[in-house]
Amino acid sequence: MAGIDALRFFCLLMALCLYALFGSSTPDHPGVWEVVVGAALLLAAGVPAAFEIIKINGSRFLWLRSLFLFGLLVPFAIGVGKGAELTLILRDMAAFFFLTLPLFFTDLISEKAAYMKFFEWALAGAGVVFALRALGPFYGYMAPSQELLYLANSPLVLFAALFLFGKVFEILHKGPALRNLFWAGLAGAALFILLSSMLLDVQRATLGATLLTACALVSVSFVRSPLRSLFPVFVLIVVIFLTLPFLQEAFHSVSLKTAQVGLNMRLQEARAVVTSVSGSFGSVLFGLGWGAEFASPAVGGISVNFTHSLLTYMFLKTGLAGLSLTLIYLGTVFRRLYAVFVEDVSLGFSLLWPLLIPVFLYASHKSLDFGLILLLIYIAGAKPGSSLLSIPAKTAV
Repeated sequence: MAGIDALRFFCLLMALCLYALFGSSTPDHPGVWEVVVGAALLLAAGVPAAFEIIKINGSRFLWLRSLFLFGLLVPFAIGVGKGAELTLILRDMAAFFFLTLPLFFTDLISEKAAYMKFFEWALAGAGVVFALRALGPFYGYMAPSQELLYLANSPLVLFAALFLFGKVFEILHKGPALRNLFWAGLAGAALFILLSSMLLDVQRATLGATLLTACALVSVSFVRSPLRSLFPVFVLIVVIFLTLPFLQEAFHSVSLKTAQVGLNMRLQEARAVVTSVSGSFGSVLFGLGWGAEFASPAVGGISVNFTHSLLTYMFLKTGLAGLSLTLIYLGTVFRRLYAVFVEDVSLGFSLLWPLLIPVFLYASHKSLDFGLILLLIYIAGAKPGSSLLSIPAKTAV
């Protein structure tokens, strides 16, 4: 059994590696790499996970399993019945599979400490690779893509940035030893790459989340360990001073984008979803099915099969029934995230914003990235005391 688990975990890591190198969060035209990544994920899920899903009397993952079976049957049948385009149905079902990743992999990873640590760093590494790919065409070391990849929008990029900021702060907490400065500098360089990719696309939500997290971690650190916090805060002030022109330009870009586009028509989009679904009692209850499209004000009234919020997306596709199951599922996610915060504030913040932003603001809820963030929350919150970062909330940030 250990050998099978090792093979499944290897397939999961291979899927993540190929995805980081060749994939994108929401590809316009899925190709061979998406097929390869999907096949690796299916191999990683394996037969044991399939048996776990179809248990009739099992109480573990009850609501998540209920959501999975509902989404597998009801919106699929509705989409086929309404004559939705097959490719759109398959895209929606792939996104739904990503949403339910914890059902397939939580037990595989959470029961092995080595897997947990490796998986966490693998996600951060994937975020850095995405950032490098996003910056490549701008700096000339990669050819421009023929389609918009939205790599800087990836929840993994935000997770990696927040995670590495926490690691830099953690390392500098240990003092100004040469070894600490080396590792902090290495993590800081990766953090700079991640922030640069966010600024290139002027990602306001992710930049704001990074700023809020930095302020929160510094504040909590000073409250719990004021003396040990002096050196990392001093280094942070020096870095801010050295990059002040860069930061001023970033602030100007964010302010300009906010003045031009505001909230990107998110509220109008939500109203359009409600209007689209309100045609009949059946559609309100069960949605328009996988593959359904609607005219979205957020993209100029073009007919699309996604929304910029997980909640409106699930209401459009699965109605009140699917939305209710999704909200219950998210409740279990937040409960586990609370357990992460209790053990490790830094890791908690690293996972909080990549969860909240797709739920409310970005279409990245349809990505494999979002599913991997949900999976890490389920894993890290499964066992109190098993948090992977070494700065517990009870002592210091």
